[in-house]
Formats: sequence, C-alpha cells, structure tokens
Amino acid sequence: MKLAEKVQEWLSHLQWNDELTLDEENQTSSVSFYYSIKNQSFKVWVETDEQRDVLEIYFYAPFNGLSNKLTDCAILFNYINACNKWGAIVCTDTKGTI
Repeated sequence: MKLAEKVQEWLSHLQWNDELTLDEENQTSSVSFYYSIKNQSFKVWVETDEQRDVLEIYFYAPFNGLSNKLTDCAILFNYINACNKWGAIVCTDTKGTI
C-alpha cells in the first residue's frame, strides 16, 4: 500500500510513535493524533484509500461553533470553501464540531 507506506515514512521521519491502522481488504489506512497550533490542540486524522489514490487529512478544532450561530458558520464556511479548491471547512454535526 503505497500511500500508507508514505504516511508511515512521514511519521517515522518526525520520530512519532504513532502507527497506521491498516485494512488490507479495503486497501485503506488511518492514523490519528493531536497536533498543537498556537497552544491549541487539534485532533488530526490521516486516512489513505489506495483504490481511489486518495490521501485525506482532517483537523478537528478544539472549539465548536455556537449552537445559535451554526447557520452563520455554514454561510461563512461555504464562502471560504468557494475560494479554496484544496479542502473544506465544515461543521460536522449539531454540536458544531468544526
């Protein structure tokens, strides 16, 4: 699994002890860890899909959108996403997880 090997190589290069979870049958892999940006800890998921030749990286913010502002968040995120072709920012559920 080429993509999975590259992700593991990257983790090893950083000297992190995180290891990929491999699903040989579906040709996928995943790893999760916390990453600090400006003293805020983000949950990060890295997933690979060999059949689709896709590497996906998800950052979950250490804060949620306010429940009474989720519509405003969606409008803002749609605007940001329209200007960006490399990813997306979303609220993933009714809790406002960003």
